[in-house]
Amino acid sequence: MQVRSRPLVRLCLVSVLGLTGALGFVSASVAADDSAQLRQVAAKVEAAEAVRAIKRLHNSYSHYVSDGLWNDLGDLFADDAVARFGTTTLNGKPAIRDWFMQQAGRKQLGLAAGQLNLHLALQPIINLDANGKSAKGTWHEVTLLGHYKQDANWQGGIFENEYKLDHGVWKISEMDFYQQYQGAYDDYGHKAPGNWAIPYHFNSAHLGVTVPAAAIKTLAANAGDAKPQDLAARVQRLADETAVQNLQHSFGYYLDRHLWDDVADLFTANGTLELDQRGVYQGGAHIKAALAAFYGADKLQYGELFDHINLSTVVTVAPDGMTAGARTAVLDQLGKNGEYARWEQGTLENSFVKEGGVWKLVAVHYYPRFITDYDLGWAADAKPAPAASAAPAPDAKPTQRYAAYPDNYVVALHYVNPVTGKAVQYPQGNKVKVAAVAAGKPKAATASVDLALLDKQADAAIAVD
Repeated sequence: MQVRSRPLVRLCLVSVLGLTGALGFVSASVAADDSAQLRQVAAKVEAAEAVRAIKRLHNSYSHYVSDGLWNDLGDLFADDAVARFGTTTLNGKPAIRDWFMQQAGRKQLGLAAGQLNLHLALQPIINLDANGKSAKGTWHEVTLLGHYKQDANWQGGIFENEYKLDHGVWKISEMDFYQQYQGAYDDYGHKAPGNWAIPYHFNSAHLGVTVPAAAIKTLAANAGDAKPQDLAARVQRLADETAVQNLQHSFGYYLDRHLWDDVADLFTANGTLELDQRGVYQGGAHIKAALAAFYGADKLQYGELFDHINLSTVVTVAPDGMTAGARTAVLDQLGKNGEYARWEQGTLENSFVKEGGVWKLVAVHYYPRFITDYDLGWAADAKPAPAASAAPAPDAKPTQRYAAYPDNYVVALHYVNPVTGKAVQYPQGNKVKVAAVAAGKPKAATASVDLALLDKQADAAIAVD
């Protein structure tokens, strides 16, 4: 008998760190002597939001550079930002933007036909500075570069970045990249620089302290007249972001292990699944039937590899707290021992709704960027996105027509640029369909607020990061 994991994910999604449902506060009035605690809570909420905003910045960088969205990439940097790549130093965001374009051999938005410029961000370590208005962050990056029928290359390294709050908006103020390796995909070994010691901003003494006590103290001293109901709404948004991200990643974990029943349980009753160019499947029963038809029985076969690594997830919760979107870069390692092995990379742009206080998937839409044989690599091999399946037949045709690598198709982002607050600028001719999620301040809570409880929930939001 198969052991189902629904109780675990239900615990994860319904009561993540005691946050979801945070608007059900115990009634209490905020007296004058509560002002110090109110400022303390305001400081913690601001700090938690800062760390999330910084992660959003770099994850957006990863999405933008991979699709050649050069203008929006440049806008993530402060006007006086500095970037260092080996012996190259760049000053100001126009120079930084132009450098990325030059590295990709581009003079306009987008990538060339048959070009791969994939930058995958992993393992963020973010630490807020004591002033609460600046921060440092470390990221690992794996880069897949090349041109179809010409070349395929790997490279990777570490970013040591600095960030600052500039007129109320978090921006990248310094970017330092330390390359660790690079070489052709077919090379047996890869080149490494003679000296790649990395001056990490962290050490073991404070690595786990994302938000230091000094930052809370500083932010509390400068806190304005925050309203408890507004703070409650912001804490709830942090909780919702966590729940939606957990749901997005749970989908990936269940997919990895062929847990089709558990995958289907993540959806609303009329939720939809759209993978590649196969069409749209609606409802739990049809979603399970489609997954079984595409990928086999509801358990992994002996010797089967079916991993979907979720990276750079960006979550956007609507101001009413009832709908959300999430974008994830997915790196797939797929194969069967003695039979085949392949790489696949693509994008998830999913939609969510909160039903009865529980976040659920409304629509999963996966767009493959490239599919290639492991031995041949992406210079020699490019497989098309799977077409519609006859059994089971989809409930609807694909909502968008596109082709995978060597063609280039920019999957529309559901969210605006985190610095400019404006819609992303896409390459000319790209047929974009945007399922946008509205941005803006969360709707204030209407119930009275228990400050002691809110303080704990703010601590829990910080703990997530």
